[in-house]
Amino acid sequence: MKSKRNLTGFLISMPGVLWLTVFFLIPYLIIILYSFLTPGIYGGVELPFTLAAYTRMLGSAGYWQILWKTVWISLVSTVICLGIGLPTAYFIATSKRSNILLTLIIVPFWTNFLVRIFGWMVILGRNGVINSFLQFIGFDRP
Repeated sequence: MKSKRNLTGFLISMPGVLWLTVFFLIPYLIIILYSFLTPGIYGGVELPFTLAAYTRMLGSAGYWQILWKTVWISLVSTVICLGIGLPTAYFIATSKRSNILLTLIIVPFWTNFLVRIFGWMVILGRNGVINSFLQFIGFDRP
């Protein structure tokens, strides 16, 4: 019985795994492969494999400055997000009004959806752009 459940779970997860493999893993592998190839004369890449790009990158002082600045900004933003997010999540989880608070957190994410819906209402409504045009060219009923 357990092996049948495992097989079912495996088969259900396969479309997602295939999607991630095709659209994320394979492009990353191609980029890694290209990083070891030699730049071509007219663009593109050519054989032989070389570590020249990595030695040039690691030997540059500007690279290390950019890398340090990137790591620093990511650490600071992570600490700020954790400092705001964890107490907020704890407060919502322990509150008696957690459903209301969770709704207040989620509602702003609906803004994009609502703007699109109102846009379609303007285009397709009874007094919308398309209906007004159709009435203008001779259709009687909306």
